[in-house]
Amino acid sequence: MLSLDDENEAHYVCAVLNSRQVRRILGGFLVGKQIGTTIFRYTGIKSYDATDRRHRELATISRRAHRSPANTRNSDDLVAEEQSRLDELVLAVQGD
Repeated sequence: MLSLDDENEAHYVCAVLNSRQVRRILGGFLVGKQIGTTIFRYTGIKSYDATDRRHRELATISRRAHRSPANTRNSDDLVAEEQSRLDELVLAVQGD
């Protein structure tokens, strides 16, 4: 479990965790393991900053992904353009 202060922060963390970069890092680490909060030691996810427009945009992208219809044939929650934008924002935020 991860305790967060508000819904925007939770969606920001979800967005970062669902970026291709972080999934790639965790993919090799988590093979055959349960996901726990130890992943935060290895990913270096920056804390949510409500004043950073990129953090807010990541939260918005996550919200849209969570609203996508369940049980569809498409296993991706984001369209390709939105996944690319998410990945671009995560690279920028984590690179600061």
